[in-house]
Amino acid sequence: MKRKIASAMSGGVDSSVATFILVSQGYQVMGVSMLLSKIEEIGYGERRCCSLDDLIDARRVARKLGIPYTAIDLSTEFTNTVIKPFVEAYLAGLTPNPCVRCNRLMKFGYLFDRMRKLGYSLIASGHYAKVEYDGEGKRYLLRQGKDKEQDQSYFLFELSQEQLAHLILPLGELTKNEVRKIAEKEGLPVSDKRDSQEICFVPGNRYTEVVEKHSERKDLKGEIVDTSGRVLGYHRGIYHYTIGQRRGLGVALGEPLYVIEIDPVNNRIVVGSEEHLLKKRLIARDINLIALPKIPKGYPVIAKIRYKHRGEEAILNPLPEGRMMVEFKNPVRAITPGQAVVFYEEDIVIGGGWIEKAF
Repeated sequence: MKRKIASAMSGGVDSSVATFILVSQGYQVMGVSMLLSKIEEIGYGERRCCSLDDLIDARRVARKLGIPYTAIDLSTEFTNTVIKPFVEAYLAGLTPNPCVRCNRLMKFGYLFDRMRKLGYSLIASGHYAKVEYDGEGKRYLLRQGKDKEQDQSYFLFELSQEQLAHLILPLGELTKNEVRKIAEKEGLPVSDKRDSQEICFVPGNRYTEVVEKHSERKDLKGEIVDTSGRVLGYHRGIYHYTIGQRRGLGVALGEPLYVIEIDPVNNRIVVGSEEHLLKKRLIARDINLIALPKIPKGYPVIAKIRYKHRGEEAILNPLPEGRMMVEFKNPVRAITPGQAVVFYEEDIVIGGGWIEKAF
């Protein structure tokens, strides 16, 4: 009899097929979902992860597979760990990526801790990525999934060696098309369910509403200036803007203008030409390394500055206080503070960190 494993189920096709694979491999599987909002606050039919529809779908799949299922209330932890830092980041002029934080602290943190107390020594999810052990380096490695279009290793770069040691990713060797076919063949009730493309607590991608709902700050209007400091207009609050944004600025100079800097200290939005968006260096903080215990000076990698970024050749140079200088071979467009930068060597995740500034 194989070990007991908790399968994190979102109610979607990916986690459902991952759970099916674990059952077919002989694991003692329990399906588990995170309840991220109080039950009275969760609506039906919302196209987002962890709605009531999704929890119902996850339970239906578990029943189909003949495994136990539960949903664990982590709503307080989610508010404090994910939503509040998300709001604070936007108010600080950053563009956050809450999914990375949610994976490390919620799914493979709080959720797995709860399941461990119930005797489950492993946790699985439907991420398109791979985990393997490197006997020579004596470290667990995180690799890109077979389906490079679906690869989600970017979202897992903050995981520790301890977390990777207990993580199973059944979809790493499958493509999305293959996953859909398995779901249909096995008669899983979510086989034709479309994927959610939104942040789970931001329905309709209306993130400014989330910021305003959870923020006590008022009167956030300020100046929009050009690179010389000339006032061109006024903004509605810096959290309405992100680096590279062109639409909705409400100012004109006879040429296309883009947000090139968000200045929270002076409550200003700085705009300029597309050329101003091109940067060759960035500094990242809170570096987490996976494949190596430390980075030597001048280490070459492929660096991705956002999830769908193709990646660019870069050189890493460690800095004091857990920071990293990343120098690109070619200028990169719209490097955005608050986003994650993840380092790759071929398909192996070397590590990553959080973009602090670009220049």
